[in-house]
Amino acid sequence: MIFFLCVAHCYSQNTWQNLPNFNGSKRDDAIAFTVNDTAYLLGGRDEGYTVLKDFWQFDNTNNSWNKLSDFPGDERQYACAFSNANFAYIFGGINSSNKPLSDCWRFDAISKLWTRLEDLPAMPRFGSSLFYYKSKAFLVGGKTETECVNELWQYDANTNTWEQKTSLPDVARWLSASFSSNGKAYLVGGETTNLESLNQVWEYDLLKDSWKQLQNAPFEARCHLKSFNIVTEGYIVNGRNATTYFGDTWKYSFENDSWVQIINSEPSPRKGAAVFNLKNDLYVVGGIDSLNRRLNDVWKYTLTEDKSKESEFSVFPNPSNDEINLELGNVFTKVNTLKIYNLMGEIVLESTDVKTPTNIAISALNTGVYFVVIETENNSVFTKKLIKY
Repeated sequence: MIFFLCVAHCYSQNTWQNLPNFNGSKRDDAIAFTVNDTAYLLGGRDEGYTVLKDFWQFDNTNNSWNKLSDFPGDERQYACAFSNANFAYIFGGINSSNKPLSDCWRFDAISKLWTRLEDLPAMPRFGSSLFYYKSKAFLVGGKTETECVNELWQYDANTNTWEQKTSLPDVARWLSASFSSNGKAYLVGGETTNLESLNQVWEYDLLKDSWKQLQNAPFEARCHLKSFNIVTEGYIVNGRNATTYFGDTWKYSFENDSWVQIINSEPSPRKGAAVFNLKNDLYVVGGIDSLNRRLNDVWKYTLTEDKSKESEFSVFPNPSNDEINLELGNVFTKVNTLKIYNLMGEIVLESTDVKTPTNIAISALNTGVYFVVIETENNSVFTKKLIKY
């Protein structure tokens, strides 16, 4: 069966909504992640400067938080995480003794149990950036007790093993943002050991194990910025440098290597917020504002559909598991490209100069969630979510 929802493009406006506050203590540098359309938040540092190990689950039906059993490892801030299937993986951070950590943990979202996995076979670190591809996570940068590093390590969730890959060929950094799509990963900003903030953008080819520097981001250099991605776009929010805290939101196109600022009402400037992507909405939780006050507010960034054009883009029949039909109305003149992405951001099917109506065979696709993305003659991009089983 297949059904579709409009998710990533064809939007008339993008809006931030202030939700009920997080009911745990105010904090910064917590880690957040999602598994199976459920979001979780762990740790951070509170107003009393205590490093935490409490663990929370978010209920998006009523915008409330439920406290779960505490994390069994060390309390921590500046950790990083990724999710794969029914599991989330937590790496590193810094504990209440200001000791960097090298441990790796797996959270089972079904049993709600934690398992300690293989430690990173290198210097403990915190504030690293992380992106993933299929069952592999890539950990880049971070800070040890004495300095930033530029190492890149690959963790294989299937074999519970680490492998060092090609280091970032530039100055070491921590507190960068990262996102990935279609076998490429992107590292944005960060701060050096000498406290220099950056606005560099680096692209890493996960298959070739090689780095390439792209044009700098158009916004002011910063670290402590947060990120997430939806199919062909990455989003950057917040951050700080030596003099300024930021509250802006930027959208990056993987395909065009271009940035656009989202102009609207946004959360107040802050650093160290926890950010997660749930059902293709962005959530920002807490952090520290420019007056050095820890926060517990919650913001949701909603991508609002442009119904007038979306109704002209139809895919049928529904349900189906072997073939779909694509049809465009009078709003569209021609489809330049059609691409179907999986949840890893990989292109699994691509066609150019598409005539409509047209039939698209999907029987070869594995069971799962996909995104159908079309680009029209005037460079407008529209997306629908596809679920096949």
